[in-house]
Amino acid sequence: PKLCIMGELDSLICAEHPDCDPQTKAVHACGHHAQCAALIGVASILREEIVSNRLCGSVRFAAVPAEELIELEYRKTLIESGLIHYPAGKAEFLYRNMFKDCQIAILVHTLPEPEEGIRIFGGCNGCIIKNPVFHGVSSHAGAAPENGVNALYAASLALQASNALRETFRDEDYIWFHGIITDGGASANSIPDRVGMEAYVRAKTVDSLTLTNRKINRAMSCCAAALGARLTIQDTHGAFPLENAPALISLAETLKPTLHIPLTCDWSNWRASCTDMGDLSQLMPTLQAYAGGGCNPLHSDSFFIKNPETAVLGAAAFQVQMVQCLLSDGADKAQRIIDTYQPKFADAADYLRAVDSISRSFHSVSHLNDEIMITL
Repeated sequence: PKLCIMGELDSLICAEHPDCDPQTKAVHACGHHAQCAALIGVASILREEIVSNRLCGSVRFAAVPAEELIELEYRKTLIESGLIHYPAGKAEFLYRNMFKDCQIAILVHTLPEPEEGIRIFGGCNGCIIKNPVFHGVSSHAGAAPENGVNALYAASLALQASNALRETFRDEDYIWFHGIITDGGASANSIPDRVGMEAYVRAKTVDSLTLTNRKINRAMSCCAAALGARLTIQDTHGAFPLENAPALISLAETLKPTLHIPLTCDWSNWRASCTDMGDLSQLMPTLQAYAGGGCNPLHSDSFFIKNPETAVLGAAAFQVQMVQCLLSDGADKAQRIIDTYQPKFADAADYLRAVDSISRSFHSVSHLNDEIMITL
Protein backbone atom coordinates (compact mmCIF):
# COMPACT_ATOMS: atom_id res chain seq x y z
CA PRO A 1 0.00 0.00 0.00
CA LYS A 2 0.99 3.60 -0.58
CA LEU A 3 0.21 6.13 2.17
CA CYS A 4 0.22 9.91 1.69
CA ILE A 5 1.29 12.05 4.65
CA MET A 6 0.59 15.73 4.16
CA GLY A 7 1.36 19.20 5.42
CA GLU A 8 -0.38 22.28 4.04
CA LEU A 9 1.41 25.39 2.74
CA ASP A 10 -0.90 28.18 3.84
CA SER A 11 -0.74 31.55 5.46
CA LEU A 12 -3.55 34.09 5.93
CA ILE A 13 -3.88 37.81 5.35
CA CYS A 14 -4.01 39.41 8.79
CA ALA A 15 -2.58 42.93 8.84
CA GLU A 16 -2.99 43.36 12.60
CA HIS A 17 -0.93 40.30 13.53
CA PRO A 18 2.45 41.31 15.02
CA ASP A 19 4.29 38.68 12.95
CA CYS A 20 2.73 39.47 9.57
CA ASP A 21 4.90 40.23 6.56
CA PRO A 22 5.06 44.05 6.26
CA GLN A 23 4.46 43.98 2.49
CA THR A 24 1.97 41.14 1.93
CA LYS A 25 0.41 41.10 5.44
CA ALA A 26 0.59 37.29 5.25
CA VAL A 27 1.07 35.40 8.50
CA HIS A 28 0.82 31.83 9.80
CA ALA A 29 -2.36 32.36 11.80
CA CYS A 30 -3.73 28.83 11.41
CA GLY A 31 -0.78 26.59 12.24
CA HIS A 32 -0.03 25.22 8.79
CA HIS A 33 3.66 25.89 9.37
CA ALA A 34 3.48 23.46 12.31
CA GLN A 35 2.01 20.86 9.94
CA CYS A 36 5.02 21.18 7.64
CA ALA A 37 7.47 21.02 10.55
CA ALA A 38 5.74 17.81 11.69
CA LEU A 39 5.92 16.48 8.12
CA ILE A 40 9.70 16.87 8.14
CA GLY A 41 9.78 15.10 11.51
CA VAL A 42 7.81 12.13 10.15
CA ALA A 43 10.12 11.86 7.13
CA SER A 44 13.26 12.05 9.26
CA ILE A 45 12.06 9.17 11.46
CA LEU A 46 10.79 6.93 8.67
CA ARG A 47 14.05 7.20 6.72
CA GLU A 48 15.83 5.40 9.57
CA GLU A 49 16.44 1.78 8.59
CA ILE A 50 15.54 0.50 12.04
CA VAL A 51 12.02 1.80 11.40
CA SER A 52 11.58 1.38 7.65
CA ASN A 53 12.90 -2.20 7.51
CA ARG A 54 9.91 -3.37 9.54
CA LEU A 55 7.36 -1.84 7.16
CA CYS A 56 5.71 -3.13 3.99
CA GLY A 57 4.58 -0.51 1.47
CA SER A 58 5.59 3.09 0.85
CA VAL A 59 4.94 6.60 2.09
CA ARG A 60 4.62 9.68 -0.10
CA PHE A 61 5.16 13.06 1.55
CA ALA A 62 3.20 15.97 0.11
CA ALA A 63 3.36 19.68 0.91
CA VAL A 64 0.08 20.90 -0.56
CA PRO A 65 -0.76 24.59 -1.12
CA ALA A 66 -4.02 26.52 -1.05
CA GLU A 67 -6.20 24.81 1.55
CA GLU A 68 -7.39 28.22 2.71
CA LEU A 69 -9.91 29.67 0.24
CA ILE A 70 -8.61 33.23 0.27
CA GLU A 71 -7.72 35.78 -2.44
CA LEU A 72 -10.25 34.17 -4.77
CA GLU A 73 -10.17 37.05 -7.24
CA TYR A 74 -6.41 36.58 -7.62
CA ARG A 75 -6.84 32.84 -8.04
CA LYS A 76 -9.43 33.47 -10.75
CA THR A 77 -6.79 35.38 -12.71
CA LEU A 78 -4.45 32.38 -12.38
CA ILE A 79 -7.21 30.10 -13.68
CA GLU A 80 -7.99 32.44 -16.57
CA SER A 81 -4.30 32.57 -17.51
CA GLY A 82 -4.08 28.75 -17.46
CA LEU A 83 -1.52 28.56 -14.64
CA ILE A 84 -3.93 26.61 -12.42
CA HIS A 85 -7.30 24.98 -13.01
CA TYR A 86 -8.88 24.98 -9.53
CA PRO A 87 -8.71 27.45 -6.62
CA ALA A 88 -8.03 24.79 -3.95
CA GLY A 89 -4.80 22.82 -3.65
CA LYS A 90 -6.12 19.26 -3.28
CA ALA A 91 -8.34 19.64 -6.37
CA GLU A 92 -5.42 21.03 -8.36
CA PHE A 93 -3.17 18.16 -7.24
CA LEU A 94 -5.86 15.64 -8.23
CA TYR A 95 -6.16 17.34 -11.62
CA ARG A 96 -2.37 17.10 -12.07
CA ASN A 97 -2.45 13.41 -11.05
CA MET A 98 -0.11 14.11 -8.13
CA PHE A 99 -1.95 11.72 -5.80
CA LYS A 100 -1.64 8.89 -8.32
CA ASP A 101 -1.59 5.45 -6.63
CA CYS A 102 -2.05 6.95 -3.14
CA GLN A 103 -4.49 4.77 -1.19
CA ILE A 104 -4.66 6.32 2.30
CA ALA A 105 -4.27 10.01 3.24
CA ILE A 106 -3.30 11.36 6.69
CA LEU A 107 -2.83 14.92 7.96
CA VAL A 108 -2.65 16.56 11.41
CA HIS A 109 -3.98 20.11 11.77
CA THR A 110 -3.20 22.46 14.67
CA LEU A 111 -5.74 23.23 17.40
CA PRO A 112 -5.82 26.61 19.22
CA GLU A 113 -5.64 24.81 22.58
CA PRO A 114 -2.07 24.75 23.98
CA GLU A 115 -2.67 21.98 26.54
CA GLU A 116 -4.68 19.70 24.23
CA GLY A 117 -3.16 16.49 22.87
CA ILE A 118 -4.33 14.74 19.70
CA ARG A 119 -8.05 14.95 18.90
CA ILE A 120 -9.99 13.24 16.14
CA PHE A 121 -13.50 14.27 15.08
CA GLY A 122 -16.03 12.54 12.86
CA GLY A 123 -15.43 15.01 10.06
CA CYS A 124 -16.09 18.47 8.65
CA ASN A 125 -18.62 20.10 6.34
CA GLY A 126 -18.10 20.70 2.65
CA CYS A 127 -18.78 24.07 1.07
CA ILE A 128 -19.73 25.90 -2.11
CA ILE A 129 -18.71 29.55 -2.48
CA LYS A 130 -21.29 31.78 -4.12
CA ASN A 131 -20.82 35.16 -5.80
CA PRO A 132 -24.24 36.42 -6.95
CA VAL A 133 -24.44 39.79 -8.73
CA PHE A 134 -27.83 41.52 -9.00
CA HIS A 135 -28.29 43.91 -11.93
CA GLY A 136 -30.97 46.58 -11.81
CA VAL A 137 -31.61 49.93 -13.50
CA SER A 138 -30.18 53.14 -12.09
CA SER A 139 -32.41 56.17 -11.63
CA HIS A 140 -32.69 59.30 -9.48
CA ALA A 141 -33.79 58.06 -6.07
CA GLY A 142 -35.86 61.18 -5.34
CA ALA A 143 -37.07 62.47 -8.68
CA ALA A 144 -37.79 59.25 -10.57
CA PRO A 145 -37.41 56.05 -8.49
CA GLU A 146 -40.24 54.53 -10.54
CA ASN A 147 -37.89 54.40 -13.51
CA GLY A 148 -35.34 52.29 -11.67
CA VAL A 149 -34.97 48.65 -10.68
CA ASN A 150 -33.38 48.45 -7.25
CA ALA A 151 -30.67 45.81 -7.24
CA LEU A 152 -30.08 46.32 -3.51
CA TYR A 153 -33.70 45.48 -2.69
CA ALA A 154 -33.46 42.39 -4.87
CA ALA A 155 -30.31 41.28 -3.03
CA SER A 156 -31.85 42.01 0.39
CA LEU A 157 -34.96 40.06 -0.55
CA ALA A 158 -32.76 37.19 -1.75
CA LEU A 159 -31.02 37.04 1.63
CA GLN A 160 -34.39 36.96 3.39
CA ALA A 161 -35.67 34.21 1.12
CA SER A 162 -32.50 32.19 1.70
CA ASN A 163 -32.92 32.60 5.45
CA ALA A 164 -36.56 31.49 5.17
CA LEU A 165 -35.30 28.15 3.83
CA ARG A 166 -33.59 27.34 7.13
CA GLU A 167 -36.58 25.42 8.48
CA THR A 168 -36.19 23.02 5.54
CA PHE A 169 -32.63 22.17 6.59
CA ARG A 170 -32.41 18.84 8.43
CA ASP A 171 -30.37 18.88 11.63
CA GLU A 172 -28.46 15.75 10.63
CA ASP A 173 -27.20 17.47 7.44
CA TYR A 174 -25.40 20.24 9.41
CA ILE A 175 -26.39 22.83 6.80
CA TRP A 176 -25.11 26.39 7.17
CA PHE A 177 -25.77 29.35 4.91
CA HIS A 178 -24.17 32.76 5.44
CA GLY A 179 -23.83 35.66 3.04
CA ILE A 180 -22.72 39.27 2.92
CA ILE A 181 -23.26 42.17 0.54
CA THR A 182 -19.88 43.24 -0.82
CA ASP A 183 -21.03 46.01 -3.18
CA GLY A 184 -24.24 47.78 -2.22
CA GLY A 185 -24.42 50.72 -4.61
CA ALA A 186 -22.52 53.93 -5.29
CA SER A 187 -24.82 56.64 -3.90
CA ALA A 188 -27.87 56.85 -1.67
CA ASN A 189 -29.35 59.34 -4.14
CA SER A 190 -29.33 56.80 -6.96
CA ILE A 191 -31.25 53.57 -7.31
CA PRO A 192 -28.49 50.90 -7.08
CA ASP A 193 -28.07 49.17 -10.43
CA ARG A 194 -25.44 46.63 -9.36
CA VAL A 195 -25.09 44.81 -6.06
CA GLY A 196 -22.60 42.02 -5.40
CA MET A 197 -22.76 39.36 -2.72
CA GLU A 198 -20.53 36.61 -1.36
CA ALA A 199 -21.98 33.60 0.43
CA TYR A 200 -21.11 30.11 1.62
CA VAL A 201 -23.29 27.02 1.58
CA ARG A 202 -21.97 24.30 3.91
CA ALA A 203 -23.29 20.78 4.53
CA LYS A 204 -22.30 17.34 5.81
CA THR A 205 -22.76 15.29 2.63
CA VAL A 206 -22.15 15.87 -1.07
CA ASP A 207 -25.84 15.31 -1.83
CA SER A 208 -27.15 17.71 0.85
CA LEU A 209 -24.56 20.29 -0.22
CA THR A 210 -25.61 20.29 -3.89
CA LEU A 211 -29.34 20.13 -3.05
CA THR A 212 -29.10 23.09 -0.66
CA ASN A 213 -27.12 25.11 -3.17
CA ARG A 214 -29.85 24.53 -5.74
CA LYS A 215 -32.48 25.72 -3.23
CA ILE A 216 -30.50 28.90 -2.56
CA ASN A 217 -30.11 29.56 -6.29
CA ARG A 218 -33.85 29.13 -6.80
CA ALA A 219 -34.71 31.49 -3.92
CA MET A 220 -32.30 34.19 -5.10
CA SER A 221 -33.41 33.91 -8.72
CA CYS A 222 -37.10 34.24 -7.93
CA CYS A 223 -36.44 37.32 -5.76
CA ALA A 224 -34.50 38.98 -8.56
CA ALA A 225 -37.26 38.14 -11.05
CA ALA A 226 -39.96 39.45 -8.71
CA LEU A 227 -38.39 42.92 -8.71
CA GLY A 228 -37.45 42.93 -12.38
CA ALA A 229 -33.72 42.60 -11.76
CA ARG A 230 -31.27 40.35 -13.56
CA LEU A 231 -29.00 37.94 -11.71
CA THR A 232 -25.65 36.37 -12.48
CA ILE A 233 -24.42 33.60 -10.18
CA GLN A 234 -20.88 32.32 -9.93
CA ASP A 235 -20.65 29.12 -7.90
CA THR A 236 -17.20 27.82 -6.96
CA HIS A 237 -16.43 24.43 -5.50
CA GLY A 238 -14.75 24.95 -2.14
CA ALA A 239 -14.47 21.50 -0.62
CA PHE A 240 -16.39 18.28 -0.32
CA PRO A 241 -17.20 17.07 3.22
CA LEU A 242 -14.38 15.47 5.18
CA GLU A 243 -15.48 12.02 6.29
CA ASN A 244 -12.78 10.55 8.49
CA ALA A 245 -12.62 6.82 7.78
CA PRO A 246 -14.05 4.94 10.80
CA ALA A 247 -11.45 2.19 10.39
CA LEU A 248 -8.64 4.76 10.66
CA ILE A 249 -10.24 6.32 13.75
CA SER A 250 -10.48 2.88 15.34
CA LEU A 251 -6.84 2.23 14.54
CA ALA A 252 -5.84 5.59 16.03
CA GLU A 253 -7.60 4.70 19.28
CA THR A 254 -5.24 1.75 19.72
CA LEU A 255 -2.32 4.22 20.00
CA LYS A 256 -3.50 5.69 23.32
CA PRO A 257 -1.25 3.51 25.53
CA THR A 258 1.93 4.27 23.56
CA LEU A 259 1.51 7.92 22.54
CA HIS A 260 3.30 10.32 24.88
CA ILE A 261 0.45 12.87 24.75
CA PRO A 262 -3.31 12.40 25.34
CA LEU A 263 -5.40 11.17 22.41
CA THR A 264 -9.18 11.69 22.21
CA CYS A 265 -11.41 10.21 19.50
CA ASP A 266 -14.70 12.12 19.44
CA TRP A 267 -16.60 10.23 16.75
CA SER A 268 -19.87 12.12 17.20
CA ASN A 269 -18.35 15.62 17.02
CA TRP A 270 -18.95 17.05 13.54
CA ARG A 271 -17.30 20.37 12.68
CA ALA A 272 -19.05 23.00 10.53
CA SER A 273 -15.73 24.31 9.20
CA CYS A 274 -14.41 23.06 5.87
CA THR A 275 -11.18 21.65 4.48
CA ASP A 276 -10.25 20.30 1.07
CA MET A 277 -8.98 17.18 2.81
CA GLY A 278 -12.65 16.32 2.36
CA ASP A 279 -12.05 15.95 -1.38
CA LEU A 280 -9.53 13.20 -0.71
CA SER A 281 -11.88 11.51 1.75
CA GLN A 282 -14.38 11.03 -1.08
CA LEU A 283 -11.74 9.04 -3.00
CA MET A 284 -9.71 7.12 -0.41
CA PRO A 285 -9.63 6.35 3.34
CA THR A 286 -8.62 9.63 4.97
CA LEU A 287 -7.85 10.82 8.48
CA GLN A 288 -7.42 14.43 9.53
CA ALA A 289 -6.51 14.62 13.21
CA TYR A 290 -5.83 17.73 15.28
CA ALA A 291 -2.90 18.49 17.59
CA GLY A 292 -2.99 21.04 20.36
CA GLY A 293 -0.24 23.57 20.84
CA GLY A 294 -1.72 26.69 19.31
CA CYS A 295 -2.97 29.60 21.37
CA ASN A 296 -5.89 32.01 20.82
CA PRO A 297 -8.47 31.75 18.02
CA LEU A 298 -7.46 30.41 14.61
CA HIS A 299 -7.30 33.08 11.86
CA SER A 300 -7.04 35.84 14.48
CA ASP A 301 -4.39 38.52 14.99
CA SER A 302 -3.31 36.86 18.25
CA PHE A 303 -2.83 33.22 17.16
CA PHE A 304 0.60 31.71 17.73
CA ILE A 305 2.20 28.34 18.53
CA LYS A 306 2.64 28.25 22.30
CA ASN A 307 3.46 24.56 22.69
CA PRO A 308 5.55 23.25 19.78
CA GLU A 309 6.20 20.06 21.76
CA THR A 310 2.62 19.04 20.97
CA ALA A 311 1.96 20.98 17.76
CA VAL A 312 5.07 19.60 16.02
CA LEU A 313 6.63 16.67 17.89
CA GLY A 314 3.33 15.25 19.11
CA ALA A 315 1.80 15.51 15.64
CA ALA A 316 4.86 13.83 14.11
CA ALA A 317 4.89 11.01 16.67
CA PHE A 318 1.20 10.30 16.10
CA GLN A 319 1.64 10.09 12.33
CA VAL A 320 4.73 7.86 12.62
CA GLN A 321 2.80 5.45 14.85
CA MET A 322 -0.13 5.44 12.42
CA VAL A 323 2.26 4.52 9.59
CA GLN A 324 3.80 1.77 11.69
CA CYS A 325 0.39 0.30 12.57
CA LEU A 326 -0.78 0.40 8.95
CA LEU A 327 2.36 -0.97 7.28
CA SER A 328 3.68 -3.48 9.81
CA ASP A 329 2.89 -7.22 9.66
CA GLY A 330 2.87 -7.21 5.88
CA ALA A 331 0.63 -4.09 5.80
CA ASP A 332 -2.34 -6.27 6.68
CA LYS A 333 -4.27 -3.47 8.44
CA ALA A 334 -3.74 -0.99 5.62
CA GLN A 335 -4.83 -3.47 2.98
CA ARG A 336 -8.00 -4.39 4.84
CA ILE A 337 -8.93 -0.71 5.25
CA ILE A 338 -8.31 -0.07 1.55
CA ASP A 339 -10.27 -3.14 0.45
CA THR A 340 -13.37 -2.35 2.51
CA TYR A 341 -13.53 1.40 1.78
CA GLN A 342 -16.41 2.59 -0.42
CA PRO A 343 -15.54 5.91 -2.13
CA LYS A 344 -18.12 8.46 -3.24
CA PHE A 345 -16.31 8.87 -6.57
CA ALA A 346 -14.86 6.05 -8.65
CA ASP A 347 -11.64 7.89 -9.49
CA ALA A 348 -10.12 11.36 -9.88
CA ALA A 349 -11.80 11.88 -13.26
CA ASP A 350 -15.22 11.13 -11.73
CA TYR A 351 -14.43 13.51 -8.86
CA LEU A 352 -13.37 16.30 -11.24
CA ARG A 353 -16.61 15.94 -13.22
CA ALA A 354 -18.55 16.53 -9.99
CA VAL A 355 -16.40 19.57 -9.16
CA ASP A 356 -16.91 21.00 -12.66
CA SER A 357 -20.67 20.53 -12.41
CA ILE A 358 -20.67 22.74 -9.29
CA SER A 359 -18.20 25.39 -10.45
CA ARG A 360 -19.99 27.49 -13.03
CA SER A 361 -20.93 31.06 -13.84
CA PHE A 362 -24.33 31.59 -15.43
CA HIS A 363 -27.13 34.09 -16.05
CA SER A 364 -29.73 32.88 -13.59
CA VAL A 365 -32.29 35.59 -14.39
CA SER A 366 -32.32 37.28 -17.79
CA HIS A 367 -34.85 39.35 -19.72
CA LEU A 368 -35.88 39.18 -23.36
CA ASN A 369 -38.45 41.82 -24.31
CA ASP A 370 -41.23 41.22 -21.76
CA GLU A 371 -40.15 37.66 -20.97
CA ILE A 372 -38.29 36.76 -17.78
CA MET A 373 -36.18 33.62 -18.01
CA ILE A 374 -34.87 31.76 -14.97
CA THR A 375 -32.07 29.22 -15.27
CA LEU A 376 -31.12 27.01 -12.35
